[in-house]
Amino acid sequence: MTEYKDFYKSFAERTKANLEFIEQSKSRGESVFETTQLINSLLGMIVFLRESDRIDGSNLSRLWRELRYIPIYDEHKYSDRPSDFIRKFRNALAHGHIDPQVDENQEVSKFILWDECKCGNLDWKIEIDLENIKILAYFIQENMHQEPRPRQPRRR
Repeated sequence: MTEYKDFYKSFAERTKANLEFIEQSKSRGESVFETTQLINSLLGMIVFLRESDRIDGSNLSRLWRELRYIPIYDEHKYSDRPSDFIRKFRNALAHGHIDPQVDENQEVSKFILWDECKCGNLDWKIEIDLENIKILAYFIQENMHQEPRPRQPRRR
């Protein structure tokens, strides 16, 4: 195993390389599971990099111009604020609140993701297709802090 100079940066770069490898393998007709790899990669990046305060929010306006999804339920307008959207998306993935949706060919083409408030009630739910999940995954990989920001105390 290769030594990491910057573990977080290497993690993001290697995740992107794995995604690209799977996409190239698929284009050559090899039997790969690109949707599984995409979700696994995004789960790793959005949880690992967000929890270590490595996602750079200064470019979120660019993400917001590119990202497309359908809000199904958004009690507190979390989807109006990019940082809240990423937090809710992270929560949905981390807690297994993800439901694949298949197209007419029985291929997964999009997902329903949801999150709950601390009381257990649904407070956010979206539909997002695979292309936009890729946009989010690549955005996170490309927009990470080299050093974590100083942590703010968590509210209880």
